[in-house]
Amino acid sequence: MAKRGGGLTGGTGDVNPQWLGTGDLTFTGTTPVNSVIAIAIPLPIQRLNQAGKAQVLEVLKVMWRMSIPFNAASLGLNNWGGNAYLTTSQLLADIDAINAPKTGKCIDFETEFLSIYQSHITPDTIVVQSDDRPVTHDLTDGAGHGVLVGTDVIYLNLWVPTGFTNISTAVQARILYRFKDVSLAEYIGIVQSQQ
Repeated sequence: MAKRGGGLTGGTGDVNPQWLGTGDLTFTGTTPVNSVIAIAIPLPIQRLNQAGKAQVLEVLKVMWRMSIPFNAASLGLNNWGGNAYLTTSQLLADIDAINAPKTGKCIDFETEFLSIYQSHITPDTIVVQSDDRPVTHDLTDGAGHGVLVGTDVIYLNLWVPTGFTNISTAVQARILYRFKDVSLAEYIGIVQSQQ
């Protein structure tokens, strides 16, 4: 007799990952400098009695897209960047954003960085360099196991550490996930580390 589920699916048999979109989060020129803004994303989790098991979200990949329109005159000749985070609790200040990757509350993060400089060939020409987008982060361990999330909500946070005017940047994330059953003891540990 074949066993239900499998090692990679935690017994749920969920072998078909799905995408969850976060929507847009926009940081504008009127947002206070060096602040963090966030939106909450409810997670599609079932909390049904499952014979001593709890169902959690297993995040496999995150696709990031950051859009930074620029105005070279207002930015000046400097470097400018934005930092986006997917977390299990809302970031409230710049120090939270700086420390987020060091904690169990940070699922993933991405940085968009603009280098703005004057061309050495044509001195009155402003050059802006940026990375291509979107970018996808694989959060699996090489054996197909992703990051487990035990909270009901995750947060998309954006921190822009340098000042600017008349500019807005938007960030979106798409999360590739599936469901996984874990023991109640493991579930409690996950929730405690992520709150």
